Amino acid sequence: MIRRLAEEAGTVWPDIIVLLDMDSSVAARQTDPDRIGGESAGFMAAVAGAYREMAAADPRFIVVDASRPFPEVIEEVIFRVSSVRMEPSPRRWFLPAAL
Repeated sequence: MIRRLAEEAGTVWPDIIVLLDMDSSVAARQTDPDRIGGESAGFMAAVAGAYREMAAADPRFIVVDASRPFPEVIEEVIFRVSSVRMEPSPRRWFLPAAL
């Protein structure tokens, strides 16, 4: 429903979405406990599952295993994003006046 409302409002959607995926128990050890890392393991698993479902249903997602060493993750992201063939978009992009 949120997607439909946003599309009707003319919201711009990204052409590529990179999902840095890892097991929720690994993610819990790497996050700030005062932020989302302080949530229960069940909550973290549910959020991860929801993102995986979105990725499975949307071809714009590139899912990368983020449990590996950071340089490997970055290398794969760069390779996978640069491999995507982009078609010219008719959308109009704008930048806020402050930029």
